[in-house]
Amino acid sequence: MSITSRKLLVAGVCGSLLALAACQGESGSSQASVLRWATSAPMTSADPIKNSSQVPAVFLAAAYETLIRLDADGDFLPGIAEEWSLSEDARTAELVLRDDVEFQDGTPLDADAVVANLERARGEGSLLAGSLSLIDAVSAVDATRVRIEMNRPGGDIFQLLTGYAGMIASPAAIEDGSLDESPVGAGPFRMTSVGSSKVTYEQWDDYWDAGTVEVDGLEIHVMSDDTARLSAVRSGQVDATFIRPGQRNEAEAAGLEVETKPRVSAYGLLFNPNSPAFGAAATRQAVSMAIDREAISHSIYDGGCSVTTQLFPENYWAHDDDVEAPRHDPEAAADLIAGEELSFTLLTPSITDYQQQAEVIQAQLAEAGIAASIEVKDSAEVIERTRSGDYDAAVFLLQAADPDPTTFAQTYFTVDGVPLTPELPSLIDQARSTAAPQDRSEPVQAIHRAVNAAGSTAVGVCIPDTVFAFRPGVEGLTIPVVGPYSFRDVEKTDD
Repeated sequence: MSITSRKLLVAGVCGSLLALAACQGESGSSQASVLRWATSAPMTSADPIKNSSQVPAVFLAAAYETLIRLDADGDFLPGIAEEWSLSEDARTAELVLRDDVEFQDGTPLDADAVVANLERARGEGSLLAGSLSLIDAVSAVDATRVRIEMNRPGGDIFQLLTGYAGMIASPAAIEDGSLDESPVGAGPFRMTSVGSSKVTYEQWDDYWDAGTVEVDGLEIHVMSDDTARLSAVRSGQVDATFIRPGQRNEAEAAGLEVETKPRVSAYGLLFNPNSPAFGAAATRQAVSMAIDREAISHSIYDGGCSVTTQLFPENYWAHDDDVEAPRHDPEAAADLIAGEELSFTLLTPSITDYQQQAEVIQAQLAEAGIAASIEVKDSAEVIERTRSGDYDAAVFLLQAADPDPTTFAQTYFTVDGVPLTPELPSLIDQARSTAAPQDRSEPVQAIHRAVNAAGSTAVGVCIPDTVFAFRPGVEGLTIPVVGPYSFRDVEKTDD
């Protein structure tokens, strides 16, 4: 067997998690530095097109490279694509790909592979098909250039390609159907084992930007309880996690490093307008007015959750400085429902602070004569039920830039094809006429002002400070304003 053939055989074997030992034996390397991160919910699938929520994105972002990356401030960075451009009418996008990228199975990542992935992502069975319905055709101009033709202004296309839609998988792995549990991407880490409570990775030596990857391996541990995650960092079971703002003092007192920053993630309520309880704007507005957001921020988050009805933090381009402070008025809420009985089931994930929110909201609504029963389910079921419409209202992490502010608006502010407010379609079109955030901010802000006045189906309660707690010796861990957490640049100097 030739050396070249042998290398290809080993690359193919390494595509299978079952052959990890053989791959490690071939390289002869050992992991000298493994970063151990704790998250709150398990991976549902390692296939990008079978994900829509950002909750499991941390698992996939390690193994897949995206066409376009985001920095910590939410600005675009080159990824698989070195350059990108949008036509004057915003209906044609072109990507220029790197010519030195290959998949973790050793096959080249070229324009044909990108076309195959985008066609699959917008096809039948993909949870991304809705957000990619703007695409009419995708073609390979040559080996390193991809053209995307769109049926509407597509200023949001590049933002979409920073998320699941931009995670490019090996066509060979797509063909053999192994992506659910064994991703084959072009990212900095190769997944080596999958368990219900832990997923492990090793650094991939042939990553195109390997010089920026500082650790030899990665472990992502699943711990739904906030206290358990912080305890795991304190004991050294894991190196880092995210914690509640109210746990910050405890983390600092334990000698841990702490970083704080808001993200485009607002705690809030998602209303199902097809539910009998929330088909009318008045009932949605009544529930919003009955919530004492300040009490939630202080009792659960020690004041570390900025009270607001809008869904964008101050450090994101779509934030609106003119949004009025939320109004807490249980008497006015009771007047809105005009003495009629309003009762519903509040669906909530089985995560500590979400359940605490649900309990506080339940008590606050009772003061306005509104009866809410609480149903606790695991995060995966909550996501699936909100997607399928099997709920009345849900305590939810509203990620209004996931994957783009206009996609969120079209998904949650349209009921059976009818917009919550007549001006919504034209405002969405305006926000999609350019890819420049400074030109998109005003129409996006106008969207949220209009739907709030019309009784929004996605109401913010507060925007939490995202808080990372990590052990001394972990360096380079940053909180991105939008998008999944990245461990590409993290260094661990003390095991």
